[in-house]
Amino acid sequence: MIIFQRGQRLPSLDEILFLREQFAGIKNSQEYQLPSEYMESVRYLPKELTPKPGFYDYDYTPYLREIVNRLSPDDPSRKIIFQKPAQVGATVGILEAAIGYYIGCAPTSILYISADKELVEKAVETKVEQMLESCGLRDKIFAQHKGYNSRATGNTKSEKQFPGGFMHAVGAQSGGKLRAMSYKVILMDELDGFPDEVGKEGSPVSLAENRSNAFASKRKILYLSTPVLLQTSFIHPLYLRGDQNNFFVKCPRCGELIVMQWRVKGKDGNFAGIMYEHNDGILIPESVHYKCQNCGKPIDEEKKSKFMSTGRWIPTAQTKEMGLVSYWMDVIYSPPGMYSWINTVYDWFKAWDVKNNRVLDLKEYRSFRNTKQGKCFEEMGQALLIDKVLIHRRPIYSRNQIKNKIFAEETGSGVFKITCAVDVQK
Repeated sequence: MIIFQRGQRLPSLDEILFLREQFAGIKNSQEYQLPSEYMESVRYLPKELTPKPGFYDYDYTPYLREIVNRLSPDDPSRKIIFQKPAQVGATVGILEAAIGYYIGCAPTSILYISADKELVEKAVETKVEQMLESCGLRDKIFAQHKGYNSRATGNTKSEKQFPGGFMHAVGAQSGGKLRAMSYKVILMDELDGFPDEVGKEGSPVSLAENRSNAFASKRKILYLSTPVLLQTSFIHPLYLRGDQNNFFVKCPRCGELIVMQWRVKGKDGNFAGIMYEHNDGILIPESVHYKCQNCGKPIDEEKKSKFMSTGRWIPTAQTKEMGLVSYWMDVIYSPPGMYSWINTVYDWFKAWDVKNNRVLDLKEYRSFRNTKQGKCFEEMGQALLIDKVLIHRRPIYSRNQIKNKIFAEETGSGVFKITCAVDVQK
């Protein structure tokens, strides 16, 4: 409402219409540029860091575009999970892109967490600093409020201040720092390297999530990790809780959508996936190809760029939490020039005895499953049940004495070795 004083000239009709037009143009909501579009417009990769120098292009890693765009404030997703192998470009295309986007395009409060303090500070010192330089964002990093500290720079390995927001970088063991402040965006990297608990405060993942509760309807939490052990994994239960997106591509031979995997059962009942031949345990490189699980025909890696462009993420399950989306992929999708199928097979030969069809090196096998297949390794073994322990209790055992006669009667042999385990609680 506009109030005029007595004697003041009333606005003309043209002036009123002009004001009406201006007010009508005011937006009551903000539209954001997509993260992928923003990073493609500002990030330049030098030849020292990539086999494909120049402005960053998500067409080179098309499987990352949808995931990073989930970080847009306009996207309804709140929790984004990516259970990934190594060598697929996720650090540059998702994690670093997220930090650059929230500094340069959609400023807000960010908590960046990695497995430990040294790891996260090293990442900030090398990767994040390089990203700021290549995106032209370095001049945005400076102290916003110096307060009593006139020497505050707002630019350290654990803190970056910028107009409209800030980023804190901490290790997952830092319990105090994980409960100190509220953040709208939380970026968790290498979850399966996190400790199971932080002191007596519980899971570091839960502690971190709680830091965003004040922004529950607008927050963004990114969970990024190569999986490790099934029994202790953080990322895998999160993936299963989501809609379990797989990246489907069109087979260049039959045109059907398939999910490329290291080993998968084909439509004909035989194994498909990465196939190879060897001569007495020595790989024949030219034999390496992908066998389509639908038509059974071979696909050459040289066609990867073409069929990758046809790919799209498709959910394979119903999410168990509104706003939670999850993704998984195999290293087979690694773009040309990064990690070839032949290199992957060489890694397999380190883990698997191809001549006798059995595990050759358990550590290498575990590494292959984690870093190449993007899947958890399951420790085999059987836990000792308390009931089985209790049935061996005897009231006739004496302190400082083992009665060989009793053992001989029950087992047919005397005592050879004694082991003892004690739960002392506090």
